[in-house]
This record gives sequence, C-alpha cells and structure tokens, in this order.
Amino acid sequence: MRERLDEPTEDRNPLGEFFAVRDEPSSQKSTFTPAEVAEIIRRDRDASE
Repeated sequence: MRERLDEPTEDRNPLGEFFAVRDEPSSQKSTFTPAEVAEIIRRDRDASE
C-alpha cells in the first residue's frame, strides 16, 4: 500500500516524517527526509495544476 501524495502530508506528519513503501517487500519501509518530502509534495502539486 502506498502513501497518496495528494493528501495533506504536512498536517498528518508535523515533524516532516514520511514513511512510504517503495518497490520492496512490505516488511521493508523507506524513510524520506523532510527535504525529500518537500520536493515530492512540490513535484506532485506542480503536476496536478
């Protein structure tokens, strides 16, 4: 199951923590840094406009 980037991630994770499953077994989760999260959100917003 993947995180949906069009949801208000900042509101759910005020500390900038963001967990997402990439193309890995479900037991392995990747942690994105706040900078990576901001870039992902920015890219997603730009794409949706």
